[in-house]
Amino acid sequence: MTYSDAVRQLVEWHFDNEQPPIAVLVFTDPSEHEIRLLQVTELVPETGEVYPIIFGPTKEIPYRTVLAQVTPSEYEAIRARELELPEGWDLEEAEEMRPAEATA
Repeated sequence: MTYSDAVRQLVEWHFDNEQPPIAVLVFTDPSEHEIRLLQVTELVPETGEVYPIIFGPTKEIPYRTVLAQVTPSEYEAIRARELELPEGWDLEEAEEMRPAEATA
């Protein structure tokens, strides 16, 4: 599975549930060693911080995955530069993906 295929698969999985996220942003790793996702959802508590969770490679997704989930208001704070993203994550370079884009 290529890096791009794995990204598309993960985005598709995130939207394929009863309460899909509002948005999923992908922060590409130039070395393609890890997939970095920011999920905007109303299903997490507001903490005022961005906590990335690291998942190791699996048979289905052979890349390390780093996922951070934020509320809509925390996402607005990120966009306003009031809340910091993890090191190496640049909002200017992020791509918002939706299921239709993930399967294209």
